[in-house]
Amino acid sequence: GESAYLLNHGEVEVLRKDGDRQRQIAKLKPGDCFGEIALLADVPRTATVRCLTPVDVLVLPRDEFMTLAEGYRDFGNALRSRMMERMAEDPLALPQSQVTAALAGNSD
Repeated sequence: GESAYLLNHGEVEVLRKDGDRQRQIAKLKPGDCFGEIALLADVPRTATVRCLTPVDVLVLPRDEFMTLAEGYRDFGNALRSRMMERMAEDPLALPQSQVTAALAGNSD
């Protein structure tokens, strides 16, 4: 992934390929973010996001996102915590070993 996205307005759904069809794994609303797992765990994207309504998003390029996540402990901890919650909700998103490695490399 090259960017993370903060949803300011609107609603999106997160889809994962399940055989020959897409399965909804989450619905996001204002205040939620997406794209952070690929950046935090340094892995390819594992899902697709589709707009359900018109949206307004703040795009954070990788460098800016990582500066925030690493430089502001509370923000970084909140992002890592949310990543773990998403992993628990959808264990197929990433192998646990990749998540554990990503968290170990960023724990302060």
